[in-house]
Amino acid sequence: NAVTRGASWFDGLPPARVRPSMLWNLLASRWVPVDDRGVTIALLDSGVAWREHTDARGAVRPRAPWLAGVRVVSPRDALHGDDTPDDASNHGTHLASILVGYPGLAAGASLMPVQVLDADLAGTEAALIAGLDWARTHGAHVANLSLAFGRGYYPSRALDRAVAAALRAGVVLVAAAGNGGDDDVRFPAAFPGVVAVGAAVLDGPGNGRLAPAAYATTGAALDLLAPGGDLTRDLNRDGVPDGILGVTFDPARPTRFAPWLFAGSSQAAVQVSAAAARLLALGVPAAEVPSRLRSSATSLSRGGGFDPRSGAGALDVARSTRREPLPERTAVQLAATFV
Repeated sequence: NAVTRGASWFDGLPPARVRPSMLWNLLASRWVPVDDRGVTIALLDSGVAWREHTDARGAVRPRAPWLAGVRVVSPRDALHGDDTPDDASNHGTHLASILVGYPGLAAGASLMPVQVLDADLAGTEAALIAGLDWARTHGAHVANLSLAFGRGYYPSRALDRAVAAALRAGVVLVAAAGNGGDDDVRFPAAFPGVVAVGAAVLDGPGNGRLAPAAYATTGAALDLLAPGGDLTRDLNRDGVPDGILGVTFDPARPTRFAPWLFAGSSQAAVQVSAAAARLLALGVPAAEVPSRLRSSATSLSRGGGFDPRSGAGALDVARSTRREPLPERTAVQLAATFV
């Protein structure tokens, strides 16, 4: 019953005011308008502020204001075995905001909040298995896993079966590669068939080009990069750290919702989940979505192919949604063999 943790690297930072430049990740990944209605995204995380309720301390917790008009389906708390996945942190609500709130990259998609992490962004392997099974059996088309097990973890047979069952059912699984700053992509992103997403940052002021984040976990199992941000840098020189913007609540004042900047492969993964939802909405078969995301990525390697530091490259939504087929870029990876 191993422990998994949410994959945000930097704690949230509420900016004084929102500026257009704070949505640099949309420009870097070339987002284009697509109607994502008909697609359901399961968010396996710390829950979502999806309803107004009274918490265990007797305080009234409001629903996230941006959920007005968003279809919430089949909510589930896999940690406690009930149907009330209220956000124990503010992590899941931030990710859900990126998906269907503000900026709402998967506009029109339905949200399935599935709680598998607690207030400390920690969860168990058993809860993750239950969450995956719930998403598969309740109609999820995409499942976002912005969480990772520790280095050296090897999955149980039960988790292996849960991932395989979801993939066979046609669920597109997208997971954060981790924030270890090493070359060992973490599970569940390391499972074959799961889209493993690493975090990228701006590579210089104003050019929109991306590079692997210093904290990003890389390696042979990496599929691609997406903007993860960095709250310690301001490369676009707008006076605000280069985080990923979303709207969530203040953990110290949970009745107050405001824009927050986060950074990590959690935020990178959820953007790829939104891109996967767009491809499904356009009619791309689920089995072809991972290869379409890879083949449309902007390569960051000198040779133009796969690179263990960046996978197939940086997410390019405009290119992925073109009608014409895209060739899959492949590369032979050589490793020393000791006999």
